[in-house]
Amino acid sequence: RHHSKSKLMKAGDLVRVSVWNRPDEPDYCLGLLICYHKWEKVATVLINGEIERIKSCYVTKAGRKDYYIINA
Repeated sequence: RHHSKSKLMKAGDLVRVSVWNRPDEPDYCLGLLICYHKWEKVATVLINGEIERIKSCYVTKAGRKDYYIINA
């Protein structure tokens, strides 16, 4: 399976993090990816001045429209 180079996460990327505060749907926040290794399946992300380690299934590379969707 080939991945597009734009989809690969690397340090310095803006990422969208899913935060499950409610059982029915997640809230999202934006963060700065500090470190990510595929084999660990854990991303280190800077969110609101705090460094957090988050399961990679909750972290995706942010796109152009994410800022507007999250702050709508």
